Amino acid sequence: MRSREIQEETEDRFVLVDNVMTRGEVLFVSVKIAVTLFILWWGISCIWDFALKNSGAWHAERLFGLGFGLGLVLFAGYIMFEALHDLLIKESVTVDRRLQCVIIERDSTTKYLKSIEKVNFADIKCTEIKIYIEDGNATREREVSLIMIHGAHTKIYAGNREIADKGGKKICDITDKPLSHRQYSYSTASAG
Repeated sequence: MRSREIQEETEDRFVLVDNVMTRGEVLFVSVKIAVTLFILWWGISCIWDFALKNSGAWHAERLFGLGFGLGLVLFAGYIMFEALHDLLIKESVTVDRRLQCVIIERDSTTKYLKSIEKVNFADIKCTEIKIYIEDGNATREREVSLIMIHGAHTKIYAGNREIADKGGKKICDITDKPLSHRQYSYSTASAG
């Protein structure tokens, strides 16, 4: 997910939009695509060499080659989808008191793909801010999600602590739903 910035903030409306990708981010996505293409080639080679090229009974080596190759192909497909999504799809989130809904709009750069998801305020249980705790200290990263009354959640923002706190509070004010905080702790210390 690309970082987002606040585009508009009034008493009745709050809009978050994706930032323009920097050269470093585009370079990172390009390297990710190149590595993914190599993993895809490796997976197809495993399937070909172990499972399809050899004839005869399906022994353990052929089954392992087929399973390993399919695993690599599926992994590469997921990573490629994620990389292309970051590169080609721009998202915006609009919280509007007048419309009584949250509108999540996804546009492709080619303008052929467009998705609009509307979440009514009545379906929202609360706004949740996930605080990441690394080795006992809060990080600068936060995540804002809408928790629905049926248990599902929709991620609104992931990134800078100040924007997440400001956005979470503003969404809470506009929707008149409670704000909750949840901590996610992890450790980077290596055992040894």
